[in-house]
Order: sequence, then C-alpha cells, then structure tokens
Amino acid sequence: MIPETIKIGAYTVTVIFKDDLLRDQGCCGRFLPCEKRIEIDNGMCSEMQWGTFYHEIIEAVSEIYCVQPLAEHHDSINLLGEVLHQILRDNREKMIP
Repeated sequence: MIPETIKIGAYTVTVIFKDDLLRDQGCCGRFLPCEKRIEIDNGMCSEMQWGTFYHEIIEAVSEIYCVQPLAEHHDSINLLGEVLHQILRDNREKMIP
C-alpha cells in the first residue's frame, strides 16, 4: 500500500489519491511543491499507481533540492541516487508494494 506520507529530506510530503486527475489535469500524478503534496490518479491499477508514486518522488527530489534536468548533468544523477537512498532507508516499511 502506498504510504499516506513520505519523508524527503526535511519535509513530510503527503500523498493523496484524486479521482479523474488524468482527465482533469492531463497527468497520472503530480508533485505540488508549495503544498508538499503528491497527487496520484485514483482510477489507475496498483502497478501504475506505484510507478507514478516513484516518478513523483523523483520530481519532488528534483524540486526540493533544485536539481537540474537529469539528462543534462551526470552529477545530478549521483545526487538523486543518494537522496533516493535516504528516502528508501527512512521509509523502508512503507516502500514495499
């Protein structure tokens, strides 16, 4: 089960499921930086929700840590690897689908 909250660095990010997010916003999920919230479309299958969840974690990390686009900077990939390690470590019991 996808957790209701996840700790990313100093922030606790809330995860919510929204009906018709894909239809209304044109996306399966999104990270809202000002609200520190991940939204995931409620109508997707579990596998798609988990994939979207991990994608939005990377989006959140990129936004919170001001990481340049991954394709352009190899150092950003290294940083994200370290940050993702921290997230998985601090949320281990919540991260296994």
